[in-house]
Amino acid sequence: MNPELPLLIVRPDHVGSLVSSAFLALRPRDGLGPWIWGVLTSRTGRAFRVHLATGAIGRATAKTVLLDLMIPIPPLAEVRVVEKRLLRIETATHREEEEASETWWRTADLTRGEWSIALATPNPDVLDVGIPLGDLCSEITRGRHVSLEEYRDQPGPDLMPLTDIAVLGGKPVRRWVRVEPRTVIAQSADVFVAAVGARPHAMLATETTVVDRNVFVLRLRDQGHGPAIVYYLNGQTGYGLRQVLLTGDFIPGMRKDNLARLPVPPEALDFTGSTEQLVPLDLQLERALWG
Repeated sequence: MNPELPLLIVRPDHVGSLVSSAFLALRPRDGLGPWIWGVLTSRTGRAFRVHLATGAIGRATAKTVLLDLMIPIPPLAEVRVVEKRLLRIETATHREEEEASETWWRTADLTRGEWSIALATPNPDVLDVGIPLGDLCSEITRGRHVSLEEYRDQPGPDLMPLTDIAVLGGKPVRRWVRVEPRTVIAQSADVFVAAVGARPHAMLATETTVVDRNVFVLRLRDQGHGPAIVYYLNGQTGYGLRQVLLTGDFIPGMRKDNLARLPVPPEALDFTGSTEQLVPLDLQLERALWG
């Protein structure tokens, strides 16, 4: 029911699971399950779900509103062709699951460390295993707020591209601003990390750019570690640790000191694979559905 989260296709290994009241279950007709999953999880579909969601504290999509939502359905022959692409994308989202706990109850020691972290994870010691991200950086800086009056929607003389949260999410640069004394500037080989939101957005800077308030820029002591750190922060382990360190109930955010604390295993720095930015699931589906 949370419009920010992707839909989940029920697979055989889900049968018999207990289901939270935060979910709505749909049983599509005519084998349209993958199509509906793709449409409502795509960037366009998520935007519609966000628009229809209600609630001041925790926004949710009501069942009646969801069932009234109009979804484009092409001829079934075309659906079958697209379905193969959708299922390939869906299969790539599968991850190994952790072994289930024997009980839902656990004891949390709130007398040492931060109680919010003790409640967020049954093993707070995982935050001490590895090299603190701050030790790998010579500087961690949060960008500056850019008002509507300050930016232009087209490049021009004396203007520099602005990296904001949308760029980290896979969208092209859409703002250009003038450099001022208080402007935060990133250089090529710096690392961008989202300061707001629960998504694991991290990206390697490839050019000199201005940094928005909702983005941290990390200047690494060893620039050669940039691709490995980006890969780790966008991966499952880095994402899980990021979730533990987030603060804020309505809009999750990352504090600078928490980001500096995030541990990076030494072996993660040995990564030598592709440095291409990971494409978010909703954008993958957007391209598969609408080209």
